Amino acid sequence: MASRPSRRALLKTAGAATAAVAAVALSLTACSTGSTTASSATTPASSGQFPITIKNVFGETTIKAQPQRVVTVSWVNDDVALALGVVPVGVPKNEWGNNGKGSTPWKDAALEKLGAGFGTPKAPVQFSEADGINFTEVAKLAPDVILAAYSGLTEAGYKKLSEIAPVVAQPELAYGTPWQEATTIIGQALGKSSEATKLVSDTEATIKTKVAAFPQLAGKSFIYGNLEPAKGDGVNVYTANDNRPRFLSEIGMTLAAVVQNASKGSKEFFVPWSAERPTSFPRTSS
Repeated sequence: MASRPSRRALLKTAGAATAAVAAVALSLTACSTGSTTASSATTPASSGQFPITIKNVFGETTIKAQPQRVVTVSWVNDDVALALGVVPVGVPKNEWGNNGKGSTPWKDAALEKLGAGFGTPKAPVQFSEADGINFTEVAKLAPDVILAAYSGLTEAGYKKLSEIAPVVAQPELAYGTPWQEATTIIGQALGKSSEATKLVSDTEATIKTKVAAFPQLAGKSFIYGNLEPAKGDGVNVYTANDNRPRFLSEIGMTLAAVVQNASKGSKEFFVPWSAERPTSFPRTSS
């Protein structure tokens, strides 16, 4: 029987599909007109009223006033905040797939547009999450709100963060929040609901246009997995709950039936696949 891989190893690429979508969203905002004055606070809300209560998997969170000091944890949440024109006071480093700044090219471009590029006085503070949520560094930043709409927060972690500031946690499954829903939730938390709605719509339209150039993708079956060569049984398959296969499904591809079956009733974003089960995968003709 296959041994269960570490979630940390699997999360080396967690949120990759969502991050790709975030890159599209950030490129859309980079093409927009308007002020590029940086601020660690949100700009005035064009929609949404405070106080606002947002439900999550652990209960609900009330934000009494529009946040002025925003901190993000986990993946994706900082990309969404930046796409909505909000520069957090603190963000986690991109520990894997990063550049020399512990960031990504699209995040760097968004921060520079907002006058808050890393290395400048208005840049967000970066902290490591290589060993999990960095409660100490988050607390030092004295946030008004902590964004974790896309995350794998545990109830214990949620309660500990809630002692620091209101936490906008995942609505249901760990690492399973669709990018559209994460954007909507973060928009509500920041008082930018109308901007979030437009961002989702514009991003979906851009994706649709790009995908139209590759009609051969329609209906093609796929399996999205992770390999750990150091392990003889290090094969992990991402379920329908994960944003990577979800994104490919949204652009017209078909998640292999064997993975769809493995996903039924599962609350996990991956399933370990034993080397003893290779014939369980559907064979494709060359």
